[in-house]
Amino acid sequence: MKKFYVILILSILFAGCGVESGTAGDITIEQAFSKLFQSDDFQSRITAIVLSSQFKKTKLSNVLSERLKKVDGIEKTAILYALARSESDDYIEQFTDSIPTDEKGIKTLLDIESPRKSYFSSPALRIITYLGSLAIHNDKAFAKLKAMGHFADGWQGDSISVLVEDAEKWREKNKK
Repeated sequence: MKKFYVILILSILFAGCGVESGTAGDITIEQAFSKLFQSDDFQSRITAIVLSSQFKKTKLSNVLSERLKKVDGIEKTAILYALARSESDDYIEQFTDSIPTDEKGIKTLLDIESPRKSYFSSPALRIITYLGSLAIHNDKAFAKLKAMGHFADGWQGDSISVLVEDAEKWREKNKK
């Protein structure tokens, strides 16, 4: 039953994004995501990569690990996010290192929206929130989150400001 709902959600989320669909009985979750990982649409591809983090240690991890060797930039950050969330802590440092620090890279990351413009499934929001959770204990993640806040505005700027404030409070509390 879970498989049906995942495929239903994927088909709704990515409808109209140039991704061919199969019937729920003919396609596995891994096959659906693998197809989305290869989408020509950047937003769809990044969203699929980020959402794949919801599945713990599956064949998707192998597909992402292979893809990681072939990509860079924001796609690499998205893959490292998914692997760090679903696989193990081995990818946390690589994920943190992959967060851009220059204005262009940060703006590119912040501009990633889900294909349906939903803030709840926004890859940028998920990546930023995860970086915020790491910033509590990780100096490099904290520095990158603060740097990101300098280039963010609107709801993203507000979200990052709150994450920075929370991380500062936790870091201060943990020093005592």
